[in-house]
Formats: sequence, structure tokens, C-alpha cells
Amino acid sequence: MKRRIEQLLNGKFEYNSAPMIFSTETVEGKADADSRLSGSFSAAAQDKRRVKGFVYSSNPRVRFEPHKFYGSSVLLNWQLDTKGARAGEKIEGFFTFCTERGE
Repeated sequence: MKRRIEQLLNGKFEYNSAPMIFSTETVEGKADADSRLSGSFSAAAQDKRRVKGFVYSSNPRVRFEPHKFYGSSVLLNWQLDTKGARAGEKIEGFFTFCTERGE
């Protein structure tokens, strides 16, 4: 521990952190107009260490529960609200994960 404190005092920081891995690369589905579609996927650090962060969607129709997470492996539930969408409308977007390992 003393060695680690000395490293920090001398400005030596570790920036090597393993990337995040996800149970799926894409989320797809079909929903009726004025309905809700939901699902989930898992996220974890490749090195099995705990990760703290939050996730959000570029599309306001998609919500996450929980949107904040902490753990070595987390299950993220998403929900798509199609209220007000037209029949046949394609809803697209992306998810952004902000963690201490990067975005």
C-alpha cells in the first residue's frame, strides 16, 4: 500500500483498464403503435472488476432501468414507448455508456 501511495504522489497513474463487454451488439424488435416494447442485456468489464457508470439513449423514446449501475456484471433493462409513433415508423438510436473506463 505504501508503494502505491508513493506512486500516486509521484504522478504515476494506471490508465490501463479493460474494455466493457456486452451480451449483444444490437437491440431490435417490432412493436405496435401506442404500445411498449421492453428487453434487457448485460454489461461487464472484461477483467471482471467492478464498474460504475450510467447509460442513456440517443432516442427519447427509450428509457433504462436502472440508468446508473455499479458491479462486476450488470443487467440493464430498456423500455421503448411507441406512444405517438406512426404505424411502420422506424425508431433508431444508440446507447452511450459513461464509466470510469471511458465512454
